[in-house]
Amino acid sequence: MDKTELKERIYAKIDELPTIPVVVTRLLGLLENPNVQVKELTGVISSDPALASKVLKVANSAYYGFSQEISTLDRAVALLGLNMVKSLALSIGILRNLPKTKDTEHFTTQGLWLHSLAVATAAKELGYMLGRPREDDYLFVVGLLHDVGKIVLLHFFMDRYLEALEEIRVHENTGLFVAERQAMGFDHGEVGALVLKRWKFPMQVVQPIAVHHHQKMPAKINLKDVACLRIADTIPQELGLGQEGNPTPPGILSEDLDILGLSEPDLDHLRRSLLEDREKLENFFTAMSMG
Repeated sequence: MDKTELKERIYAKIDELPTIPVVVTRLLGLLENPNVQVKELTGVISSDPALASKVLKVANSAYYGFSQEISTLDRAVALLGLNMVKSLALSIGILRNLPKTKDTEHFTTQGLWLHSLAVATAAKELGYMLGRPREDDYLFVVGLLHDVGKIVLLHFFMDRYLEALEEIRVHENTGLFVAERQAMGFDHGEVGALVLKRWKFPMQVVQPIAVHHHQKMPAKINLKDVACLRIADTIPQELGLGQEGNPTPPGILSEDLDILGLSEPDLDHLRRSLLEDREKLENFFTAMSMG
């Protein structure tokens, strides 16, 4: 099978993915509405009791460290913020809709999602460092979903994906995204973007995921969001938070630091913050897990 035929098969497989649940579609609409009201959000989440239960479980995890149990969605919004609850509900709704994959020797679904959660946390923290409002949490969604393409590729094209994983075992300086392109024609960021486009995610989420392993940026891309994601993707790999496939972490690009106006001490602050929160991240991941 040549690369063109393989690409056509990937497009076809993405079209075969189930449509997202109605509750997720409604949450996507709220993601782009800066004036959403608490009652509207809690009403949407409450329409799916399993989702509401999972959101409360996450809100009560040690990640947030509240001393009293949060028993209602209204209380969760009051303590976590409306946009954080919105982002959590949306992310949980998407994660449980992705295909189930088998773990391999060097790649586990659990390791991937722990990595993704660390990336989401780092991306959100970078946003705060850059002066983004604390109620603006779409970077958390970008970080959490940036590797969904790996799940899709591993599920539908396991043999080819195992080829890519083996390639980076033999040549450790080869990034997984490079091996993916060699084996399949494009990388997990591009595949993840196709999935999220199909599910009608806003472009502010889709675009940085699509190009986070590209050197040449398309016109009108938000370079700051891409730089945030790339840095947030690298630091958890340096710290061993999760397992996303690469045997060695990539270096942080100086141009990304320039775009964001960050220095090495800023990165050290972010590293310390993630290390201090390692146990909280693991507890958060346990609460978010789809089991």
